[in-house]
Amino acid sequence: MSQIKILIVDDDPAILELLDIYIGEAGYEVVKAENGLAAISVIEQSERTLDAIISDVEMPEVNGYELCQMVRESTKTRDIPFLFVSAKTSLEEKLKGYSVGGDDYITKPVDGEEVIVKLKHIIDNKVKHLDLNKQLAESRNTAMQAMTYTSNLGCVLQFMQATANVKKFEELADKLFDATESLGLSVVVQFRTPDIILNYKREGQVTPLEDNVIELAKSKGRIFDFEARTIFNYQDFSLLILNMPLNDTQKYGLTKDILGNLCDAVESRVKLLS
Repeated sequence: MSQIKILIVDDDPAILELLDIYIGEAGYEVVKAENGLAAISVIEQSERTLDAIISDVEMPEVNGYELCQMVRESTKTRDIPFLFVSAKTSLEEKLKGYSVGGDDYITKPVDGEEVIVKLKHIIDNKVKHLDLNKQLAESRNTAMQAMTYTSNLGCVLQFMQATANVKKFEELADKLFDATESLGLSVVVQFRTPDIILNYKREGQVTPLEDNVIELAKSKGRIFDFEARTIFNYQDFSLLILNMPLNDTQKYGLTKDILGNLCDAVESRVKLLS
């Protein structure tokens, strides 16, 4: 695990050295900048994201408040904890620090114990914040998957309603193609009765090779995957999917689940026509 990296910024060499000692003794890696402009250069050239910034407020050219605002405006650095160091402790000054996105304030003269305690606190808060955002993102992703599944499951219900009174295998195939196309899938279906085998494909004719693949795959179990294709085998029919979404693992699993439900509905309709 990488050592925690802290940037300290102060135009007073004595304060800079004192903070370097306190923070270094606490086991952190220290990077120093003698003013706000130098700090910007350090931040831009840093190979990895800093874990925290401790900055003086009163500095020439770019003061601590301006530095903090710049850090917060960049997507690369906006989550870095920022700690101000200042001899000014008025409410007005602290409100300025808060308004530009500061996390805490250390008053001068600097106390080493206070620095480390506050530094640990803002770093811990950052970790908790990132963990919470990760959990929220995972929750949103789960919710979106559930919504997608529910939405796609609607195509199964529509298929069942649309096929309630079909009289021919050709009609059944047509309704099946409507359902699979709503899922972005291209398919070939084979219906089997004691008297005849019927192959259907919406775009073009079923090729001899597709017919042969279905025939050979019937003995491979209920679901058989090969390359970007999947075959669902039932007693009275087989469904060959030509373009399964292999590049998206979650979508691939979701599509299989939906197709399983759809094929169960197809099987019940095939038995009524056989």
